[in-house]
Amino acid sequence: MGETVKRTVHFTLGEGAGKLLTDIAREKIIYSLMPNEGLATIQESLIGCPKNIALDIIKGKLVLKTAEDNVSFDVVQYHPDMKEQYPPFDIEGWAERTLLQIKEIAREWDQAILEMRRAIIKNQGTFDISVSYQKLVRYFYTGEEDNIIDPDENETVYNIKSAVTGIRNFLEECYKKMDVIKWLANAYPEDIPEGFLMMPGEVKGLNLRLTDMMLKDSEVEQYIARNLYMDNLVTRYIENEKNIEKVISEGIQPVEITDKYSAGWLAPNGDFYGLNGEIANMLHNQLADALYKKGIIPRKDADGDSYERNPDGWLCKHGWIRIHGDHLLYDGYMQSNYGMPLVKITEAQKKQIVRYGAECYDGYLRFGCTYTRYPVTTFYALPEPHIGKLFDLDL
Repeated sequence: MGETVKRTVHFTLGEGAGKLLTDIAREKIIYSLMPNEGLATIQESLIGCPKNIALDIIKGKLVLKTAEDNVSFDVVQYHPDMKEQYPPFDIEGWAERTLLQIKEIAREWDQAILEMRRAIIKNQGTFDISVSYQKLVRYFYTGEEDNIIDPDENETVYNIKSAVTGIRNFLEECYKKMDVIKWLANAYPEDIPEGFLMMPGEVKGLNLRLTDMMLKDSEVEQYIARNLYMDNLVTRYIENEKNIEKVISEGIQPVEITDKYSAGWLAPNGDFYGLNGEIANMLHNQLADALYKKGIIPRKDADGDSYERNPDGWLCKHGWIRIHGDHLLYDGYMQSNYGMPLVKITEAQKKQIVRYGAECYDGYLRFGCTYTRYPVTTFYALPEPHIGKLFDLDL
């Protein structure tokens, strides 16, 4: 066996070695966010260095200078004249800048959440995505989700995934930075104001909004429900228009009032003309137009007035009752205030109203512009002044 060769290696410390060691310790604190390792950098490099001395070196109260032997350090008191070569660690300034940066980035991520919510609302809260079997099996086996969603296949879902991942990483970094600030406050209590120890409200709000979306965002759900309602309303409107057009094209005919149509007109002879639909379908106007086309509304009245453009005006003037659900409107009494004849409701109309209320609305209907709720069993026997009052006229 050959002899072991021993060699002696000599090295020296450069003039800036102390500053370099201090910078490494500080970088571990403020960039790597590992303050204990930053402290250890000093203590392990300077064997036997007490913690308080190491902390003063990191802060810059004490400065490491290469000794004359070029293999050891001298620890000297900082003096303002050294600032350019040995700048001290502005602990409060770093903490303040860090908190301001956190707030600014949190506000930017808030905008990302706003865009994400808009995309979710636009898609009614659900997304259809396809994943190749290779990626799916790999995900189930390794738990790694990288590239499981192809951005070309669904850009919106990919953007949501990127935003959520980005916010998660940002929040993790925020908690690490807050831990460093708390560590610095413990090590240098005179340099960290008490208000710096609280997580900024912008970050708390961001975390809360992301948590809401993971559980159930009530505001998003409300928008989705509203949009679904509006979509359904439009769909119902179109379907109703088709049905109304079919009924009118076949010629409007009286229908059974107790079949509970959405709206209708009750004629003085007791005939009821009704249609089903929404308010947006303007059912009373469409019925009036159909009655005009059928000739029930004359082309001109005795005064020579034409009602082609206002057929519902003729109906109101001549004693027809407007019905919408459980609500009845009637102008026959009130129009006497405007110089027109007072038109009382007929016996036939009373009987129909009683049947309608009893069979369709548990015996109660609402009358006039005041929506006065009144039992139909009593309504039939009411004196005319009381009926007039129900329909908004105090005779």
